[in-house]
Amino acid sequence: MIKLEYEYISCLDEGQLLPLIKLKDSNLNKNIAAEIKEKIERFNEAASKTKGGYPDLSVGQFIVKEINYPAYQYAPSIKKDNVSVPLNEIRGDSWVNIPKYLRTCGASYAELARLPKGKKLVKALEYILGLKDNYQPIVLEQIEQEFFVKVGNHRLYAARLLGLKEITAQVIVYDYNSLLPYLTLISSKRRTRLQVQRDSGPVMLEISPQAVLLLKEKYNIPEKPLEIK
Repeated sequence: MIKLEYEYISCLDEGQLLPLIKLKDSNLNKNIAAEIKEKIERFNEAASKTKGGYPDLSVGQFIVKEINYPAYQYAPSIKKDNVSVPLNEIRGDSWVNIPKYLRTCGASYAELARLPKGKKLVKALEYILGLKDNYQPIVLEQIEQEFFVKVGNHRLYAARLLGLKEITAQVIVYDYNSLLPYLTLISSKRRTRLQVQRDSGPVMLEISPQAVLLLKEKYNIPEKPLEIK
């Protein structure tokens, strides 16, 4: 049985503590003990990066799916298991991808930005490194070439903190182009909404002005006036 001993270092954000790990006496053979020690060294190196506060691990311009792909959830989808996805291609609107300065500047989408939770981050690091069993891949949603985190934000942050290049994921792939013929913009004096035609009948969605503009310019979605009966 592996016995892990913890020391603590201070993390300024949220006053949390992330542990540094030591391997206590165990019955492991030398080869397995060496492997575990290597993993612990990687854990400690990653944990030490949080000593002055959680680092900003965003990658370029983040993508907001409700703006860039309105009504995506109604598109046909398939699931793919055990897909290796480059970490720098996961740019969706997870808090991991929102730049740190947005957390305090009051800009749009600042409410989406937050910091990792210490205990969840520790578990994520341990699972990714194999210090705990039963690791579950993160769940991503893919729309066109963009990836969004559905489940596993802390595992994404932990993977970047460890300096990994890829992460294994279950990917739900949405065929957004197949949805486009079923979309119509419905305008009134006050607002423009998005209508999705489904077998069970039309569904009306509230969308942002940015999404309206994108649907018109990028996807040429037709616009009709609201019919008042």
